[in-house]
Amino acid sequence: MNEIPTNNDELNFSTLGFWRKIYLGVIWLLAVLIFLGGCVWLFIPEIMAEPLGFSINYLIGLMFLSIIYASWVHHAVVKRKANHILALVFIQIIPLMNPVTAIIFYCIYRISKKEVVY
Repeated sequence: MNEIPTNNDELNFSTLGFWRKIYLGVIWLLAVLIFLGGCVWLFIPEIMAEPLGFSINYLIGLMFLSIIYASWVHHAVVKRKANHILALVFIQIIPLMNPVTAIIFYCIYRISKKEVVY
């Protein structure tokens, strides 16, 4: 198991626990899949059986929003930014109505809060 870092300078990806590394990997995998799927729909639309059904601007926005969201989650978890992680908890609860991910972020928040040396 990983030891708790003794210094805030040691807060990086390699000092994360196994489950937080897996969670970040899943977040990045989903963001990349959304981005690549959007690229396929934008540049090779004949592969898709149906028309898009909404504006291309929404698709482009979703593609970049997924990458920005994954970057924010990655930065917050790796640097143990407790306020950012808590904001992610509330974002999962209020607008997204996603209690499972909110619980995961809350667990990450509690672990990260313990690891930060003041």
